[in-house]
Amino acid sequence: MALEMSLKTLVHRPVDKYRVTDTTGQYGTANLGGWGDPNVELSESAIWAIVIRKASTGDELLTPVLSNFVYDPTAANDKQTSIEFNYLNDGHLESYMGQLPVSLDGDTYVSGGTIGEGEYFYWSSGDTFAWKREGGVNIAVESLAELIENEGIVTQTFCEELIPARIAIELQSLYKKYRLQRDTKCDDAEQVFQQLLKLQQDVQGAFYAFHSDLKVEAQTQIEDKLAEYQLLNKY
Repeated sequence: MALEMSLKTLVHRPVDKYRVTDTTGQYGTANLGGWGDPNVELSESAIWAIVIRKASTGDELLTPVLSNFVYDPTAANDKQTSIEFNYLNDGHLESYMGQLPVSLDGDTYVSGGTIGEGEYFYWSSGDTFAWKREGGVNIAVESLAELIENEGIVTQTFCEELIPARIAIELQSLYKKYRLQRDTKCDDAEQVFQQLLKLQQDVQGAFYAFHSDLKVEAQTQIEDKLAEYQLLNKY
């Protein structure tokens, strides 16, 4: 059975980092798609990850904290490799992870064998790490999105559930204000209640758009609501 990678994602909120982790694990009877003989060895592979934010203005690649690639020649097959990205916005993220066979000389693989025509591979040469053999020469991969189209890629769509931590705070604040004004028979109670209903409807509308796979439309609504309620970068 061939390698079957798996991943998990996590927002590390205190430092605004988005973490993509390889959870493939080691080959075994209960994990036939894991790292290690008869599959690919992790120590002979470079893990890469790409995260695309589905912004209302178009797709945006998240910037990695260090690099989109991790190669550890000493890695045991049960290692969980993580790649972190700077995370400054809310919304929908598409995470991609895969592996490239490693070459140290741009001609042969560390696992043995010569790089073949049309093959993608990892080679740390200058500022470039991803390469493809074309016409007998090595061509640098200019767009990491090109790697997404290869076989064996795993992907996961992440939505921060319409920023619950932020909008929930706003809902809670409004609700407390409404209860207080209602209990004291304040004239503004009804106005606050209408604000509360509007915010709930706004959230629900974006939620429906996301689950209808209308990511850009949902993202637009989310960004509008964050700006309207002044919740940007507010925890």
